[in-house]
Amino acid sequence: MRFWLIFYKILSMAFLPFIAIYLLLRVFKKKEQFNRLPERFGFAKCSKNFRDSNSLTIWIHGVSVGEANCAFFLAEELLKFSPHLKILLTTTTLTSARIIEQKIIIYEGKIIHQLLPIDVDICVKKFLNFWNPRAIIFVESEIWPNIIATAKSMAISTFLVNARISNKSLKNWQKIKKLGFNIFDYFSIIFAQSSEEQIKIQQLCANQVMFHGNLKAQTKILNVSEQELRELKKQINNRPVWLCTSTHNGEEEIILNIHRKLHEDFRDLLTIIVPRHPARINEITALCNQEKIAIRSKKEDIIDTTEIYIADTLNELGIFYSLVDFAFIGGSLLPIGGHNPFEAIKLNCAVISGFGVANFAEIYHELSQNEGVIMVKNFDELYDVVKDFFNGKKSSGNYTNKALQILEKNNYCVKNIIKKIDQILSLNV
Repeated sequence: MRFWLIFYKILSMAFLPFIAIYLLLRVFKKKEQFNRLPERFGFAKCSKNFRDSNSLTIWIHGVSVGEANCAFFLAEELLKFSPHLKILLTTTTLTSARIIEQKIIIYEGKIIHQLLPIDVDICVKKFLNFWNPRAIIFVESEIWPNIIATAKSMAISTFLVNARISNKSLKNWQKIKKLGFNIFDYFSIIFAQSSEEQIKIQQLCANQVMFHGNLKAQTKILNVSEQELRELKKQINNRPVWLCTSTHNGEEEIILNIHRKLHEDFRDLLTIIVPRHPARINEITALCNQEKIAIRSKKEDIIDTTEIYIADTLNELGIFYSLVDFAFIGGSLLPIGGHNPFEAIKLNCAVISGFGVANFAEIYHELSQNEGVIMVKNFDELYDVVKDFFNGKKSSGNYTNKALQILEKNNYCVKNIIKKIDQILSLNV
């Protein structure tokens, strides 16, 4: 194991100049912020009141939006469990960073956000020496050997929470394990997000993998501005509305074609698109060459002639789920992995999804088996389902009620996870 770690450390150091160039290219593509690049190399930005404390610091990392929201929920629950803790939250993407930075404002002095340092030895050591966390919690599928190994050498406990692993990654890690390199054994505890994931991950480590439920099922109900909701309802009046959220490249074109076909029967139809990555706004508007559109970030109102409303803003998804009875959740018509259905369900919004939901496979399977979600294979099936909702052949209430029953099974997930972590860290001592 030690040989492979040394080899990985040398290899990652050798690639450092290329990683730096890659990050600069991401700046030009607006996927990184130039002024925050030092954080990627382990240079911390920290308010004085966060460091001037004897409290324990717990570092929680979530890659993108879904994992970051999950990480933030876990951070809030940890603070409830032990108020003297301080939480360092890291993310990888700019979108998730912006969302988290808006959320942590109310926790000034308790939660701070940084971008994840690259997994190069000198950057990792600089980062860990500065923050000196008592523990690191990775959410879902983040495996960074330098961070995990260096943390172990510094007696910092590491946890993998809501863990999942693709079949392809499982095979790759099994091959690496045969070579004597098994980083999974370095985790103090691994909590799987489903029984299926528990079985897969258990093949990679000697310690017991635990399953207490899916943490994403317990995330807080999304914020809803009642004033904004009332204003949107007023603008829409009684028009038929179709909501499509977390859409990705390739899906908006399908959605627009369905809109055009539905428009033949529902002349006042309004389609709302909430893209997963708001930075894609120009790409999406270019597709709408036949429709009258309005863009939320430009504060454009929905008027009688508006056909497509693009909600390219952050932290407003709860408003749109509250606005409609049903929604299509993107990242699923193509093999992208899917997105969290629970956010919609908790706001009594029935969920339609494609089958490309590998990241939430067991969740969608259980929902589908219990008629708590509608799964569609293609353009035609999605069109038929939306039309059935408009014609009253399907009832959104039937689906949300059954889905909410499934959510109840996960009610104690976060409490059980924190209880196990506390057994190792003694958070209240």
